[in-house]
Amino acid sequence: MANVNISLAFNEHRLSKLNDILTENGSSVEQELQSLVNGLYEKIVPQNERNDIENLIKREAEELANRNLDCRFAVIRLHDKGDEIFFTTNKSTSFYDICKVYCDDLRPHVHNYSIDSLACQFDGYDPINEVLYSVLADIMPDDNRISALTNFDFEHNRVSVCESSSNMWHTYSLDDIAQAMRDSQQKSYSRLRSEIFSEEIKDMEIDFGSSEDQSITMKPL
Repeated sequence: MANVNISLAFNEHRLSKLNDILTENGSSVEQELQSLVNGLYEKIVPQNERNDIENLIKREAEELANRNLDCRFAVIRLHDKGDEIFFTTNKSTSFYDICKVYCDDLRPHVHNYSIDSLACQFDGYDPINEVLYSVLADIMPDDNRISALTNFDFEHNRVSVCESSSNMWHTYSLDDIAQAMRDSQQKSYSRLRSEIFSEEIKDMEIDFGSSEDQSITMKPL
């Protein structure tokens, strides 16, 4: 079920120029190659065999989602300008913990590291694919192992979370999250920092209104 990497040799100077031009046009070498491979797959593999493969992928995803895990876990998606990665973590399971990792380890490097490198900053990082992400999102209301779905949208500087305790989506500016985290670290030690953080973000939720595009931040897929 896991995705595999495809390696090929190409001159670094040609690759650099190609990547520069594609970036100017809002694309990347990875995106173009992915599109070509997808097109080749659809051209070469007969429709009936593709259907069988998709059914197999879905069954494997459902089996993995239903495994009896020893602890709770969070499901996270990172998105930035067409690049996405999906993964779970059994270390940072609350929204506070996830945001703490973002503020400490991701935020300083968002524009310098690849999406893959950013995801690896989470302890317990376990990559999944989009199909499994969808399955986990669907079963979350009935599965208490899943603590939260969290979508980081670096392109629009937002983060959305759906915690199992509420099963409702909430979206915040990443700048506001960083400020709330700083405040929670600086205030009294007589209270849990996670509680202070939760209070700080209460009035920070983004109100999209009817005209705002919620497709990336508000929906699981």
